Amino acid sequence: SGLDKMRVFRKVFYITGISFLIGAVILTVWCIFAPIDTLAEKYNEYLVWLADLELKIAAIESKGVVVLVLFMLFFVKCAVPLYPFSILFVASAMVFELPVAMLINCLGMILIMSIKYEAGVHLGGGNLKRLIRTSRVATELVETKGGEQTLILFLMRLVPIIPINAASQLYGSLDYDYWKFLIVSIIGYLPQMLSFSVMGRNARNPFSLGFIIPIIVLLFVSGIALLVLGGVFDVIKKVRK
Repeated sequence: SGLDKMRVFRKVFYITGISFLIGAVILTVWCIFAPIDTLAEKYNEYLVWLADLELKIAAIESKGVVVLVLFMLFFVKCAVPLYPFSILFVASAMVFELPVAMLINCLGMILIMSIKYEAGVHLGGGNLKRLIRTSRVATELVETKGGEQTLILFLMRLVPIIPINAASQLYGSLDYDYWKFLIVSIIGYLPQMLSFSVMGRNARNPFSLGFIIPIIVLLFVSGIALLVLGGVFDVIKKVRK
């Protein structure tokens, strides 16, 4: 039944959230006890490839060309899910200093979220019905109110595995305030963007703490967000019974 499916859906949030937290603990223990220097030696081929990539990037005379390419890749990602956003976050930080990379990533995400939000606005109710048929999050979200929708939006943005395009389009279809949508989304995405950007700055040594700690932070934040998200949906259901 539909009720049973909703219960299973919320259990998936809890199970996935706990799995992320366990992953964060395992990775933390690994950082403490693993022979990182020995393992890093196995990445010589990776380092050679990375050095070659850096030489090719350095050969580009204008960094403006790199920025343009990055924005084009953000736009392509908006239309076709060929690669994860994390790749773009890391790539920008490999080329630019962290503050500049964060600015580029923020602008890229604003571009994508705005396009998808507007698509949801223009498609309207028909698109909302389609999303409800294909997404359990959409099914639960249409039953919530303004404050609840804002909290759910923030929590969803904290989790890398929740598709940004579908969520943005959904909020556009709900006629949610655009500026509130944008501000909450960017704040929610900051931990992801910062973590992946720091990883990009430390890409030359994937076994360094500068590369691994952001992964631990991502797993921890995502795990907590999923547990809270599942709890929010449970509370909403109990209140409305």
